[in-house]
Amino acid sequence: MQNIMLFPKNILFDLGGVILNLDIPRTMACFKSLAGSEEEFNRIFGLLAQEEHFERFERGQISADDFLARFVDLAKRPIDKAQAKMAWNAMLLDLPAQRINCLQKLRAKGHRLFLLSNINEIHLEEVRKIIREQHGALDFDGLFEKAYYSHEIGRRKPDIATYQWLAEDAGILAQDTLFVDDNADNIKGAREAGFWAQLHLANTDLERAMANYLK
Repeated sequence: MQNIMLFPKNILFDLGGVILNLDIPRTMACFKSLAGSEEEFNRIFGLLAQEEHFERFERGQISADDFLARFVDLAKRPIDKAQAKMAWNAMLLDLPAQRINCLQKLRAKGHRLFLLSNINEIHLEEVRKIIREQHGALDFDGLFEKAYYSHEIGRRKPDIATYQWLAEDAGILAQDTLFVDDNADNIKGAREAGFWAQLHLANTDLERAMANYLK
């Protein structure tokens, strides 16, 4: 399937790396500091990966308290949940006003906008805090016809069933929808579900990427 539509009726956006700036290595560096060494960091994160700890959190299958407590339990050095939470949130940066303007322009052009984010309870709380601090009373979710957060819907990308479920829930057709994400696996999943898809270079100019649909 081609990467460009002439005029997508619907545009489905990812959040982190597309609308909100992310720096994942920043979180990794914070956890390495808490762990005390790269070897200890690799041990902890290797065990968490085996347990699918992050995926389960993004599906809302474990609580925020249990998510943080697992880091504390696995660490050999004394750390607390507040430190783990600070490290976990370190990747979340800013939401540039230009991207909000871009979304508003796309809506004005007649595109129906939706959001699909692999996220979790802790990060969504922090994202809302960032938005309040940077944009006051902005109704971020109101920029979209509907916002889908993985931990609230119990589904995550790149599962094909997630895109199929969303299309049915939103009342849209995959072939009429452009999906924009900075993760190649998520793009692949969307295309396999019948969506048009555009891979976005993380943390770059969204309006430039959407130029074809703003004419």
